Amino acid sequence: MFEPYSLVLYVHVLSAIALVGHSIGAPLERAAIREAATLGDLRRWIAFAGRSARWNPAVALVLLASGIYLGSAGWWEQAWFHVSLAGWFVNVFLAAFAVGRTAGATMAAAVKAGEGPVPPQVDALRHSNAWALGMQSLLANDLAVLFIMMNKPGLLGSLAAVAVANVVFLAPSLVKARTGSGTRHLSPAGL
Repeated sequence: MFEPYSLVLYVHVLSAIALVGHSIGAPLERAAIREAATLGDLRRWIAFAGRSARWNPAVALVLLASGIYLGSAGWWEQAWFHVSLAGWFVNVFLAAFAVGRTAGATMAAAVKAGEGPVPPQVDALRHSNAWALGMQSLLANDLAVLFIMMNKPGLLGSLAAVAVANVVFLAPSLVKARTGSGTRHLSPAGL
């Protein structure tokens, strides 16, 4: 028979696997969205990305609830626990605003544009810096928090893990954005 702690730990790890797994696969969806030649293809890929992320909010809440329970077993006072919790809130913000809002605006513009090739205004939305950087930061934070939870470093080590992961994942896109060779535009919301 399982003890509650073991069962909750299992649910927590399973939730983390689901969210990290989605973050790892999301760049493939994003590439298909950026490369879609027609509005119909673009709408299908955005809808696919939405369906693949459908359960992420519920899974994120399970991750939070199980993490809070596990924290009550003595982790509350550990710096890595607080950094991980902060990472959860940052990722909720990124998913809702940087990724979700821009994906929704792109889908709405693609529906409004009708059929045919992707027009420039829709192309600008699907190449949004907010969308690209938001997704990369989600992945960086997911991987950093996974590292933190496995290694349980102190405050400086935890913050360094998050900082290094974000630099590694965001630097190439920021360089491309500055030179104009990669992602090109801000979202309509100015993110």
